[in-house]
Amino acid sequence: MFDYVIHRILGVSLKMRVRYDRKVGRGDAKLTVVFLHGIASSYAVWRHVIKEIVGAKNLDGVRFVALDLVGFGKSKKPEWFGYDYRHYEKAIKSTLRQLKVRMPVILVGHSMGSLIATDYASENPDQVQSLVLVSPPFLRPGDLRRIPDKFYMRAYADLSKYAGNVAVGTIASFISKVSSFDKKTLDTIAFRKSMKEIILNLDNWEKIVKLKKPVWVVHGRLDPLVAGVNLRVLAKQNSSIMLTECMGGHDVSGLKCKKVAKIILDAIKSAP
Repeated sequence: MFDYVIHRILGVSLKMRVRYDRKVGRGDAKLTVVFLHGIASSYAVWRHVIKEIVGAKNLDGVRFVALDLVGFGKSKKPEWFGYDYRHYEKAIKSTLRQLKVRMPVILVGHSMGSLIATDYASENPDQVQSLVLVSPPFLRPGDLRRIPDKFYMRAYADLSKYAGNVAVGTIASFISKVSSFDKKTLDTIAFRKSMKEIILNLDNWEKIVKLKKPVWVVHGRLDPLVAGVNLRVLAKQNSSIMLTECMGGHDVSGLKCKKVAKIILDAIKSAP
């Protein structure tokens, strides 16, 4: 009730749980890399990537911050939260302000976190230097009309609808074993609303096409939840997108983890 009054009625932005915050070297941070995870996940998806990165050389003055999105991980999970772009945008702003993060930042997103990062950069271009998007589920407008026939919808989006179904539960268990996907979030408002408001949002394609920021995109060739052909089309339509395809699935592990870490380091080196 207290949170509802403070955040919903008085309009104070809800903050996200900070799960990792480290600056390399001495003095003030000159650049901050902010990690955003995907749906039904947490900052844990980035642990191995961050471990790969912080051991690299020439990172003096770089700060790394990993957040749990509202509704997931250890962040608050209020039913009144919109779980849409505007609510997440306000939560990110409020959290970074509290952390006294200097702008601009590099946003690194995985899956749904990629979509949130893209929207944030579109709405706040002065605050974002560049983006690294890992396994971004960009769907073309035509895909959204056909999506019920795709494995993507059966194995991911429909899980919220059939959370109590044994067969779908088996699929969810399989996905959770090979990724950071947490099947316990299936029957939650956060999952249902963010799936509808963000992943299946009709404006996602237009936002990334129009974005005028350096964007590194990493796609695993064995990813059943992301259409690689869509990412190749995007790279042709937006010259700011640098697409890398590698072996791997939807999650950030194995060789894909090392590739993602290298690309983040490239983004850091490219920052002014």
